[in-house]
Amino acid sequence: MNVWLAIGLTVVGCYAVKLAGLLVPAGALERPLVRR
Repeated sequence: MNVWLAIGLTVVGCYAVKLAGLLVPAGALERPLVRR
């Protein structure tokens, strides 16, 4: 059961990172500090 819990948490974490990347405005990604 621990393996499925780890898999589920990994899936949720990856999806959260993907959504966070999509929600960031394009202007924020063009700043020189972020580009590095």
